[in-house]
Amino acid sequence: MKMTNIAFPYLSIPDNLITKSHWIQAGSTSEAKTLIDNWDYQKDVRLIRTVRLSFSEIAEHLSIPEDELRLKICIQYGTGQGRLPRLWLGITSYDVDSTNQEVQPELFISGSKLSSRVFIETSVVLAAVPGNPGPLSPVNFGNIVWNESFDIKLEPDDSLFPVEAISFNSMFRGKLFQYAPWYLQFEPGSPQRDISNAVRLYINTDNSDFFESFIKKDSHIIQSVMASVIGQIVYYTIANNSFVDDKTQYGENTVGSYVLYWVEQYFPQSSIRNIRDMTELLDPGAFWATIYANMDKGLY
Repeated sequence: MKMTNIAFPYLSIPDNLITKSHWIQAGSTSEAKTLIDNWDYQKDVRLIRTVRLSFSEIAEHLSIPEDELRLKICIQYGTGQGRLPRLWLGITSYDVDSTNQEVQPELFISGSKLSSRVFIETSVVLAAVPGNPGPLSPVNFGNIVWNESFDIKLEPDDSLFPVEAISFNSMFRGKLFQYAPWYLQFEPGSPQRDISNAVRLYINTDNSDFFESFIKKDSHIIQSVMASVIGQIVYYTIANNSFVDDKTQYGENTVGSYVLYWVEQYFPQSSIRNIRDMTELLDPGAFWATIYANMDKGLY
């Protein structure tokens, strides 16, 4: 957990006036890990914690009469990579005052809605405009007077690239591929980029049969998806004439380094030019069939 580095333009609550437990897994006494081991979409996330405000001391510190101070504890949570979550999933709030200073928020998040991470933000906000505030007191409804965030990774740092399960009807409404089972977001022409930043795979949760098979790791589904993904990356990378068959030109974990590794594994004894000729002129079907065949061996 970490406090966000925000300079509020008014008095805020110091950390020592809020007693809070760690987020723990519901039904357990163990502190929630920042990385969930062996997570998959069938695993739901259940978290609980306790937050208690030292109300009279907080009122004094904020220069607001205790009988006028009204606060809310807000828990907002989301998922997806980025500085902030790609998708906010929900928010819950709890009223606190001098007679009700402690809350025990509990979160249940369906695994089918998650991708890459769970981001949880706990905030204390002003829930009513005080009648007699001090000169530096927060005075507007919703003013944030304390804030903390907690990040749980669902994928290890060494995962090849982000995979996100989302509703295409929501995220890609009106796109030509709205009803596709998956979509690869890839920027060709940048073999020097880290593959985890250049590639993102979206799985369509609206296609329930496909999504169910994907999260159960059906071997034929995984083979098809990975063949499509790796085939596209290799095909469009080597199609660029500036791409060179030289490992020294591409750093570790870059698109270029992975393409050369896959080419070496799938097309031994073939040069980039030979493979480019295969895809463009000679036998493009053999190129794709070879990619598919190697997925069955787990070479990715």
